[in-house]
Amino acid sequence: MKSDMRVTFPLWMMCFILLIAMSIYLIGTTALIEGHGADEFTFSISMESNLTLFAILLVLIWGTLISFIIKLLKHNRIYPDKKLSPLYLKPPEYLEDDELFQQSTGHATKKVYTFFVTAIPILAVLYLVLPIGKMWMVIGILLLGFMQYLIYYLEIRKYVTEE
Repeated sequence: MKSDMRVTFPLWMMCFILLIAMSIYLIGTTALIEGHGADEFTFSISMESNLTLFAILLVLIWGTLISFIIKLLKHNRIYPDKKLSPLYLKPPEYLEDDELFQQSTGHATKKVYTFFVTAIPILAVLYLVLPIGKMWMVIGILLLGFMQYLIYYLEIRKYVTEE
């Protein structure tokens, strides 16, 4: 069960979220947006000062994406009855093979729901009260997604290691 990619799927998503957050931060801190009236603006990125960081980030993104696809294809070959698709609407990390995994998925989902019920209003109030820019708002939302997968993974891992 430990080699089942459905268990490690949240780790992959956390990695992608971190890479997207790093990209947004890097672009957000180097981009220059100038308004020209109500309908026009120009957007430029100064890559010269951070060219090395952009190159490292690009390599990390492509390396992670290629590794993910290879791992996904390997999983689908090993488990033809439990194939995963990144475009599937139902989260592939849901484990519903038997009653124990249905229960563990239910526990994990409940914890994630509780987290969102608490975190979203707090984040909304922070965004209203504090002068937070768009870049940090997006990164905050990505952080919520990261925490969702972390909570889910830690809960599911308890059941997989006990198995």
